[in-house]
Amino acid sequence: MTTTDTADSIATPGPGAWIRSESGFPGSDHARLFYRCWQPRDTRRSAAAPPLRVLVFLHSDHAHSGHLLPVVEPLLGLQDWAFAWDARGHGHSPGARDGAADVAGLVQDFHCFTRHLRQTHNLSTEDMLIVAHGVGAVIAATWIHDHAPRLRGVVMAAAAFQSKGFARFTAPARQRAGTARRIVANASAIEAPVLMLTADKDQVVRQAPQAQFFDRLGSRQKRFLVLQNGTHAVFHDQGRPLEDVLQTCRQFIDRCYGHPIPPADHHLDADQNSRSATQFRDLQRNTPGSVWARAVHTLQRHLLHRFGPLSDGLRIGLAQGFDSGASLEYVYRHEASGRLGIGKLIDRIYLDTLVWRGVRLRQQHLQRVLSDLIAVHPANLPLRILDVAAGGGRHVLETAKRFQDRPMQITLRDAVPANLDAARQLAASLALQHTIDYQCRDALALSPDSDSAGEPLCDIVVVSGLYELCSDNAPVLASLRAIQGQLRPGGHLVYTGQPWQPQWQAIARILIDHRGEPWQMRLRPQAELDALVSGIHCRKTQSLIGPGGLFTVSVARHEPPPAKPVAGS
Repeated sequence: MTTTDTADSIATPGPGAWIRSESGFPGSDHARLFYRCWQPRDTRRSAAAPPLRVLVFLHSDHAHSGHLLPVVEPLLGLQDWAFAWDARGHGHSPGARDGAADVAGLVQDFHCFTRHLRQTHNLSTEDMLIVAHGVGAVIAATWIHDHAPRLRGVVMAAAAFQSKGFARFTAPARQRAGTARRIVANASAIEAPVLMLTADKDQVVRQAPQAQFFDRLGSRQKRFLVLQNGTHAVFHDQGRPLEDVLQTCRQFIDRCYGHPIPPADHHLDADQNSRSATQFRDLQRNTPGSVWARAVHTLQRHLLHRFGPLSDGLRIGLAQGFDSGASLEYVYRHEASGRLGIGKLIDRIYLDTLVWRGVRLRQQHLQRVLSDLIAVHPANLPLRILDVAAGGGRHVLETAKRFQDRPMQITLRDAVPANLDAARQLAASLALQHTIDYQCRDALALSPDSDSAGEPLCDIVVVSGLYELCSDNAPVLASLRAIQGQLRPGGHLVYTGQPWQPQWQAIARILIDHRGEPWQMRLRPQAELDALVSGIHCRKTQSLIGPGGLFTVSVARHEPPPAKPVAGS
């Protein structure tokens, strides 16, 4: 395995077992960010060699990769790779330090970094282990939670989930606190091995949120170590604490690479055996939350039915379900209306709630990935798009409007005829020149054997807002297997998820779904959803994360295994 040096990546041999180099990568906004690389001098590997080990280091706030130099090589084996970045606004990476406070932006930068390492250095995420300190640990935890990479493990030192003293009132600390609360609350979605190092004399961050995060982790292999007489500068303490840290980290790293990563299909029974399944069963029994919270929700439900009909959006939700195609179409239009003056104000508050802001951004993300996929398809070849739960078809049809010069065949399916009628009206208003077929079918009742017979294979299949409604994995798997028979090899599946919803209890007790039942959701972690998709030989290539991690939009490429040769041929 070799690395191609470029003009700004000239390898300078150093003493020891590694070739040290410096380079850069394009961040989330294409700004070029800095990183350091340690490449083992001897990269020759035999088939019986142990797993490749790639350590990726994340520094804390007010630091940069140079501060990690004393730590990197002591943790490396002779054939290990290592990388350390300068986060945006730190070290040699451009950007104002205040601009670097956006955790979501830093997580996207880090996602770009790991993608760059995979592509440029021919490395796999499954070979990576993260070593992160302070704010870097929050970035690592958020990336693992939201993007669900399959990786070896993570060392989290003095994770800055909550600051101490006056520091917690600074803009970066306040911004970080919201993300930290989400990740701590939903830590069960993280299953990678975790070593947490916390110092008993840390005057910068609180220990309690670190302990809560550890207790809620879904990891089967995890360890929480309190460093006696240690400070926040975990990797820079002199004397015995640092020696203990390095030895503990080396042992943890060896264990992580000593065992294989569990196969993705172990997620398939998560609808029965997981924390999200337990939460869902409790929700069905109406047991989560305090007596006071349940009383407040009961009052809110009464007020909704009393005054909700004054708002046009709430009236549609009460009549057809808040998850219905009609409700979503109203939310997408984002035009407040109602009766008696007060109704319009209520409607504006309703449309601006966090969940509907997230739904609108999910649509933008959907249209963005669809546009990108259409743009790279050969312009002279016809493109076939299938949306299996189209609703009003807005995200596909509005995107197709920007590609009127491309030969395109669009199939919109939905189980509700009124939704298809709305799609026809939208297509007519857009004056689309593409061939559009409207099919009234239930995407959760499709048969892999019959429903694709005789139909041409699709280049893009979209399934949006559907699997979030299914707590059981069986109907999701059935739907995906039907999709597998309709997606050409090399084609792409675009799918959405809802791994997090802070108001899930209130929604279940106050709102109704399209069946007129309480809108109860099992929040399916991204790793579980990706595992279901990988079951039909679709490999995830991209994920876009909505505000607060509410919704995700992912793209997976269909890569079926080669057909087995026929015996005797």
